[in-house]
Amino acid sequence: MRGGVSRIRFALMLYIILVFLQVGFSRVNSQFQSGFEIVERTNEVEVAYFEMGIEKFRVVINKNGGLSQVLISQVPYTSVAGCYVWNSWEQTWNSYRRAPPIIENKGDYVEARFYGKYTNAEIYIDTNYTISKTGLILISNAIEARADLPDIRNTLWMIYFPVDIFQDEKAYVKLEKRMVEISLPRETASGDFVATNDILYWVDFSKGTEGITFINMAPGSDIWYSAGVRDERQWGYHNVYGVRITHKPEGQGSMSIGDKRFSKVALYIHSGGYQSNEEFLNLVSGLASAQVECEKALKKYRQDTEAWILASQAMEIVNSGLNKLIIGDEEGAKTALENANSIIQKMKTAGGEAMPNLIIITLTTVVIVIIGLIFLRKRIRKK
Repeated sequence: MRGGVSRIRFALMLYIILVFLQVGFSRVNSQFQSGFEIVERTNEVEVAYFEMGIEKFRVVINKNGGLSQVLISQVPYTSVAGCYVWNSWEQTWNSYRRAPPIIENKGDYVEARFYGKYTNAEIYIDTNYTISKTGLILISNAIEARADLPDIRNTLWMIYFPVDIFQDEKAYVKLEKRMVEISLPRETASGDFVATNDILYWVDFSKGTEGITFINMAPGSDIWYSAGVRDERQWGYHNVYGVRITHKPEGQGSMSIGDKRFSKVALYIHSGGYQSNEEFLNLVSGLASAQVECEKALKKYRQDTEAWILASQAMEIVNSGLNKLIIGDEEGAKTALENANSIIQKMKTAGGEAMPNLIIITLTTVVIVIIGLIFLRKRIRKK
């Protein structure tokens, strides 16, 4: 009897030891996990990326498609972001989910699609996210009016950066013709730090160890009208700095039934300031600019022309370059941009866009030859 009891006790002890070993083994394994973790909550979806068991960043998205926040090493580096309809306010806080989101983990990146509607306006919102393990987040947004909306003053895409994180730091604004440095104030500032109709490429908010860059993914496109950076505390609503890109001039944002407006932006999570990441930022902006050029050309030229065919080829290469960026192939993306730009130059020549320069060069050459002949004729006469 005692022998039977001893065997049972031994078996129980062995089972308990094995359970503890299994738990311990799982914990050790969890310390070395890498990849995406997706958590779906009642009103939000959280997409976190881990390396060696350490959370690198977390993107929290409301199920209406608005961005709730981006955390780097568990610190919130952004507040809300998304489409902003004046006066129906932010997508995140003033719209609701009209259908369940579709979320797919592709390994190197996560694709997520969200469907929303503004609470107090007949505006539907479709928002797509591509969240890469590299820290690049592509966001495209489409709003559609389902009724005539004459009272809308403007529509824009806007993102907020917490004052508590960035006060006394620098923000950098990359425009087509200049770089603007902003000293982010501790005290509330009125007006705009930057307000411009120049092409905006990106705006960087960084600390010494890490940062996040807002990138315009349609630079030079007719979907945008103006851009700006300001202290949102001046309105008494939020303790944040704001970056915006507007679709229309102020006061001219009314929409008719069926009207659609699009936003194409990106966020890039990185270590250090923009200086150590400028090459990558310029690569992203270069691909975005090339994509805009191709889109304009595809609308401008007839489909049976050489220029249209070249534009189509360049667009395919640009898209492949963006896909390479998403999976982390930076060198492949650089090569794609070089090849696309080469084809775009051929496209411009085929479409006649290079003719004015060619005419100028030809006329200059003719003038030089004529002057040379006159000078030579005078010398011959003197002899």
